[in-house]
Amino acid sequence: MAERRERQEGEKRTARGREENGEEGDLRELDYLRVCSKRALDYLLGLQNLGSLEFERKG
Repeated sequence: MAERRERQEGEKRTARGREENGEEGDLRELDYLRVCSKRALDYLLGLQNLGSLEFERKG
């Protein structure tokens, strides 16, 4: 729920940035997407680590 709200706020900021700054707004959008991608990767790596820990306990 918080991620959805954060994404919507980011989209609003991006739209405002495009209107105000043109190309600079596009750079902000890329920064936002980079941060989101990093968070998603961190989350997936965390899940992978949890899975390997459970496998070690069972194995």
